[in-house]
Amino acid sequence: MGVGQRKLTPLWTLALALACTRHTGHAQDGSSESSYEHHPALSPIAQGPGGVPPRGVTLFPPLRTIPVVRASNPAHNGRVCSTWGNFHYKTFDGDVFRFPGLCNYVFSEHCGTAYEDFNVQLRRSQESAAPTLSRVLMKVDGVVIQLTKGSVLVNGHPVLLPFSQSGVFIQQSSSYTKVEARLGLVLMWNHDDSLLLELDAKYANKTCGLCGDFNGMPVVSEFLSHNIKLTPMEFGNLQKMDDPTEQCEDPVPEPPRNCSTGSGICEELLNGQLFSSCVALVDVGSYLEACRQDLCFCGGTDLLSCVCHTLAEYSRQCAHAGGLPQDWRGPDLCPQMCPSNMQYHECRSPCTDTCSNQEHSRACEDHCVAGCFCPEGTVLDDIGQTGCVPASQCACVYNGTAYAPGATYSTDCTNCTCSGGRWSCQEVPCPGTCSVLGGAHFSTFDERHYTVHGDCGYVLTKPCDSSAFTVLAELRRCGLTDSETCLKSVTLSLDGAQTVVVIKASGEVFLNQIYTQLPISAANVTIFRPSTFFIIAQTSLGLQLDLQLVPTMQLFVRLAPKLRGQTCGLCGNFNSIQADDFRTLSGVVEATAAAFFNTFKTQAACPNIRNSFEDPCSLSVEN
Repeated sequence: MGVGQRKLTPLWTLALALACTRHTGHAQDGSSESSYEHHPALSPIAQGPGGVPPRGVTLFPPLRTIPVVRASNPAHNGRVCSTWGNFHYKTFDGDVFRFPGLCNYVFSEHCGTAYEDFNVQLRRSQESAAPTLSRVLMKVDGVVIQLTKGSVLVNGHPVLLPFSQSGVFIQQSSSYTKVEARLGLVLMWNHDDSLLLELDAKYANKTCGLCGDFNGMPVVSEFLSHNIKLTPMEFGNLQKMDDPTEQCEDPVPEPPRNCSTGSGICEELLNGQLFSSCVALVDVGSYLEACRQDLCFCGGTDLLSCVCHTLAEYSRQCAHAGGLPQDWRGPDLCPQMCPSNMQYHECRSPCTDTCSNQEHSRACEDHCVAGCFCPEGTVLDDIGQTGCVPASQCACVYNGTAYAPGATYSTDCTNCTCSGGRWSCQEVPCPGTCSVLGGAHFSTFDERHYTVHGDCGYVLTKPCDSSAFTVLAELRRCGLTDSETCLKSVTLSLDGAQTVVVIKASGEVFLNQIYTQLPISAANVTIFRPSTFFIIAQTSLGLQLDLQLVPTMQLFVRLAPKLRGQTCGLCGNFNSIQADDFRTLSGVVEATAAAFFNTFKTQAACPNIRNSFEDPCSLSVEN
């Protein structure tokens, strides 16, 4: 529904207009205060002199049936406000009007509540014949964002995209800058003339500004003030918000223009085959009138170039209505240039597949958008920045370094090869590490963590079926409570106790009960100090002990992959299964760490430990 005074039309006139087999038309007067009727049957029928179509305009024959377009996403154009081209606006409620203001205006804001969720403002400039959006300023849930060509400021500071903060996500594609807020707002700017705002339905009847009040009823509220009907010019001027030191002049109504030139172009394009898939979804009447307005204000000889923005907007609205607009541009009709080897399309997934995310489009829930896209069978190289490439030519990234296809890297447990932008990794036998930290905190070879407070000697690890080596740990109380325990010494027994090494928390080392200076090499073991605080014992059996002495004694037991699945003790069985790490020598898997711990005492006279549910750190004098 438009904002102008509607004339009563006889029913037979509507029937005749709907039954017409050919859509032709003449342009209306090009006043800047025009508003557009929504029903095509109510638009004046354009004709040339004598009731014949204007010369030089070829009209496509009408479709016998209207094609059924099934939306890939639900229609939501009733929640979308937009502005485009030559000062055109479409409110949430569907009113389309022209307001040629060059000041700063409230595009839409959350109003009627104590707290303002969002406020979106825009400013246009007219550097050439066609006006463009020079700045978009918005406040979303306390975050201030300023968008200009080539710059994005958040709270006054430039940011790199993509950017995320406080529930606000900003990203940029080849054709749009998109701001998405968790509170239910999506804004898209094409860096030129088009700005689109989509709101959650919860803001219905709670908005102000050029986008209207979002109450689902055109004209009823936004173009009335104290029961006085406003013109689009008056309505637009009410939304002006000057900067603190600015005094921007309001636009003035322009005199009517003679708009007979090229009057059939709009009907030919919008009612023709190019947009045949959209006519059942979006009423073309308002956009026909906007197109005629563009021709009225066209300052050049190339009339087709003057209607491109409105054609693009109609295509966008078709997508918002759930349609799939076809590629209507061509070399002679609103051509678009794309970087590298990309191609322009009217309706493609905004979730672009890239080398680093080759399945992005499969999980995309957004409606299609127009822009530059990679040809079928290629993805965007966001790693090497070489444009669109086959996925097989994508590089891979590891630790911030790019690797060409076919390159490899290895870790202790995997060998990986770059293949089509993805790492293909194979597991290789991996060493295992068991640790005793703080005299009570244990981590098995399979990385199962538990805490116990022992007061005895315990078997940490040994081969289940041999006596090739045994690692023992002596835990003792070292505080006022049972939950304060320390690692006092570590014993390494080799070859059935033929070689026994004892390393105490003080750093003293005893070989077969004889105090020994380091370094030392005997039988199957070499012991040395890599630094003042550490002692390392290396064996030829695939076992290594790393001991930290300061500030307290801590132990790391390392086993070679060849010992996988062969060990018993408090360090577990080293079979990559955490669930059976509490397996005892009898084969029983204990349910609690305490019960498991008691089965590996080296002295039967030592008391059994009990389950403790108290945090030992709570007893510290520092807490």
